[in-house]
Amino acid sequence: MTQGTPRRKRGWLAILFNIFVPGLGYLYVGEKRQWFSIGILISSVIAWTAIVAFPITQPQPGDTLYGLSGLVILITLAYDVYQDVKAFNQRQEKAGATGTAGATA
Repeated sequence: MTQGTPRRKRGWLAILFNIFVPGLGYLYVGEKRQWFSIGILISSVIAWTAIVAFPITQPQPGDTLYGLSGLVILITLAYDVYQDVKAFNQRQEKAGATGTAGATA
């Protein structure tokens, strides 16, 4: 990769980051929503700490709904960060094409 070539982000990597640590995929893209992603990261750490510190020994009636809502949130965040990566890469390619066209003219 040359110095002037824009660096592309990998959508699958951003999705993987967001699945394992929600919000980390947004930080990987680095475009926007920085405070949003930091908030998600902090809330994820708090949630994981609560899960580890206070494990549920017996199933509760609402556990399935909590799990399902968590899965929906993860899928939504994964889709959203993938869209951010696509938009980021398109802007990088457009900027790279404009920059190289201007350099050759």
